[in-house]
Amino acid sequence: MIPSYNEFYRPMLDAIADGGVHTLKELYVTLADYFGLTEAERRQLQPEGRQILYKNRICWAKMYLDRAGLLMTPRRGAVVITAEGKRVQRDEKIPLDNDYLMRYESFREFKNK
Repeated sequence: MIPSYNEFYRPMLDAIADGGVHTLKELYVTLADYFGLTEAERRQLQPEGRQILYKNRICWAKMYLDRAGLLMTPRRGAVVITAEGKRVQRDEKIPLDNDYLMRYESFREFKNK
């Protein structure tokens, strides 16, 4: 089963926790492997048929984490973890979901637009 976009939050931060710049192409493979997605799930399109479903959800997760300031996009198609992202990633007790992201003013502003 393909995870919801918010289920990608922590695994995405874990995948980029080394502080290096990571491409979305790399994360697509890493996160699909992490969740054990089948080949059929890796090819499954959104209902509109325009984009692969799990890649779309990863992009939403990336955008939400970016808006909260837990990662940043140094260039198109790439991400790097921020200092705040590292702090959150290290604390496994944090329930990393949209309710948690609402603690960040930048995320609240984004969601309230």
